[in-house]
Amino acid sequence: MTLPSNRLCGVIEGFYGRSWSFDTRLAYAGYLVRLGLNTCLYCPKSDPFLRKRWREHWPRQQWQ
Repeated sequence: MTLPSNRLCGVIEGFYGRSWSFDTRLAYAGYLVRLGLNTCLYCPKSDPFLRKRWREHWPRQQWQ
């Protein structure tokens, strides 16, 4: 699939339940590239730093 350079098209990781592992997320990002997609939004409901602790910075050991 070929998209115009100014269009965003991809996946939102924004579901309830257990989040994807980093390795799964990385593999899926590669899959999206092979499909010609250019966007992946990280927003799982189980991440406390996107929900109850949204005012806090992510712990440094979680930065990737």
